[in-house]
Amino acid sequence: MKSIDFQSNPGPALTQRTRNDGIDGKVEIPDVALSHCLLQDKYLRDVTFKAGAIQHCRFEYANLRNSTFDRVDLTGTWFVACNLQHAQFEDCVLWYVVFERCELNYESVLRSIPPQNNIRRRLLRVLRTNADSMGEKEWADKILLLELKAEREDLRDAVRHASDYYKKRYDAVDRVVAALKLAAHYVRFVVWGYGLYVSRLILSATALLFLLSTIASRTAFTFNVAGENQVRGLSWAESLYFCTINLTTVGFGDITPANAAARALASITGLCGVVLFGFIAAAVYRRLAR
Repeated sequence: MKSIDFQSNPGPALTQRTRNDGIDGKVEIPDVALSHCLLQDKYLRDVTFKAGAIQHCRFEYANLRNSTFDRVDLTGTWFVACNLQHAQFEDCVLWYVVFERCELNYESVLRSIPPQNNIRRRLLRVLRTNADSMGEKEWADKILLLELKAEREDLRDAVRHASDYYKKRYDAVDRVVAALKLAAHYVRFVVWGYGLYVSRLILSATALLFLLSTIASRTAFTFNVAGENQVRGLSWAESLYFCTINLTTVGFGDITPANAAARALASITGLCGVVLFGFIAAAVYRRLAR
């Protein structure tokens, strides 16, 4: 990889004026052509790269604040610990681009997101990792939702054999596996919103509680009630109370199952409670980690 030194070799194709081994002022570079180059500790603030290609290059510790990449092919380029605050990416090709520990204008990058599902997923994963490393948790969560959406679309296209790419890569077994993964995606999204929506998890828990209460009130389930000398079924209100104390793993013991069906239901309810509290703890932790 060739290292570019602006001070010793400014080059008319790259710059007109140099400063601090970089480009001074608002300079426009049309039809830029760089490949397999290293730009380390460069001053490129306010520079506009217009059209052309910067492919498989590496920017390290570069000041690119307020810079603009306008219709530039950035395939395979790495940005490491660069200042890209307020940098604009307009209609750029961002295939296999990596941002690592960069101050970044996420909105601008997302406007140039590749349309191909697999490449889009990869770039979104890179952006999410960068946001996490910079402590930008809100952006990390937003990008995570976009990444998961791209993954769902990728699986859906695999199941449908949407293009020749999927027809070549996915046989019948792979399509079944993709369908199962897609179903699991939708369940995770509906039940707890991937841990990003505590309100959705609370609604799911409430719906589960009402469902279990309705099942427990059926005549096939019998219970021993404290202070009564008979085995009987429960009213819906009593079933709601019984399922609530079992779901929360409190278990006062004033209502106990009397037949096999009721004992099985009590076990399932308790297990659901343990799993549910695990989900709630994960969602709350993610929320507080912001």
